[in-house]
Amino acid sequence: MKKALIAVPIGDPAGVGPEIVAKSVASKEVFDAANCIIIGDKAIMENAITHSQGFEI
Repeated sequence: MKKALIAVPIGDPAGVGPEIVAKSVASKEVFDAANCIIIGDKAIMENAITHSQGFEI
C-alpha cells in the first residue's frame, strides 16, 4: 500500500509546535503510515529536534 503524503506545519516557532512536530514525525507509527513534509524554518526545526530528544509527548 502506498503511504500518504502529509504536509505538517510547525505552527508558532516560539511555541511548543516545533517540538511536537519533531517527536510526532519521528514516531514509528507516523513513519509507517505517511511520508511527512515539515513546513517551517529549518533552523527552528533543527533546534526543536535537538531539544526534544529524550522527552516523550
